[in-house]
Amino acid sequence: VGQLLEVVKFLQEKNILHRDLKSGNIMIDDDYKVTLIDFGLATFLPKPEEVNGKLQQALLKDNVGTLNYAAPELLKALPYSGVKAQVWSIGVILYLLVVGKYPFSSISFEEFKVAVFTESPFGDKLEKKLPRDVYQLLSRMLNKKGSKRPNLVQIEKSSCFQRLYHKK
Repeated sequence: VGQLLEVVKFLQEKNILHRDLKSGNIMIDDDYKVTLIDFGLATFLPKPEEVNGKLQQALLKDNVGTLNYAAPELLKALPYSGVKAQVWSIGVILYLLVVGKYPFSSISFEEFKVAVFTESPFGDKLEKKLPRDVYQLLSRMLNKKGSKRPNLVQIEKSSCFQRLYHKK
C-alpha cells in the first residue's frame, strides 16, 4: 500500500486521477515493485473553482470505476471529489489486504448500496481483532462522508502507516 500511495500521490501532483484503483489494477513484480495499470478511466483533475471567495477543488460528475471500490458519493451519483473517492478505494484495498475480504459485499447492486450506506465495514468482533492504529486509519479512509477522509499526506503521517512502512 505504501508504494501505491506513492504512485497515486505522484499522479495527483501531475493532476491525474486514475479513477479505477483496485487490486486487479496493481501489478507486483519479482522484486515486489508495484506498478499501477489500466488508465482507461483516468482523467485530469479539474481546475479549482472560486466559491465564496475561496478556491475549491472542482467536483467530478461522471460515475466510473469498479463497484466494490466505489465511494458512497459515486453510488449516490452525486458530484464528488476524485481525490477523496480515491482515498476510499485505497482504503478498500488496505482492508482487503488486512482482513482478506471486501468491506462490503452482496449479491445485487441495490443490496450493495444499502450495505455501504448503512453498515459498518468492521462489526464488533473485527474492530477488536485489528490493531488500533490500523482500525483508526481504515475508519478514516472508509468514512462515508468524503470530506472527512484523510488526504494522502495525512495517511502517510498516520501512526499505522509509519509503523507499517518504517517512515520517520
